[in-house]
Amino acid sequence: MSERIERQQIFKSSKHRKISPAKDQLHPDALENQRQKNQALISLLREWMADESGQQEKEWPIIKKALDEDRPSYRRLFND
Repeated sequence: MSERIERQQIFKSSKHRKISPAKDQLHPDALENQRQKNQALISLLREWMADESGQQEKEWPIIKKALDEDRPSYRRLFND
């Protein structure tokens, strides 16, 4: 048996993967609640991506400097 097929069989075995209920086994209210959360997150991400105010570009150097100054080690968190 090839190594690839062996890995696939190990992955498919129930003791090596998380078992979660299928979508059709979840309560309909739970599915609707998750859909609403997903849509809210999608809307927020789209809003962030469309933001052209330039505020992040002004604030980022200040935030980056503060993060690098407060590092407990000598290594910088961000490279220029």
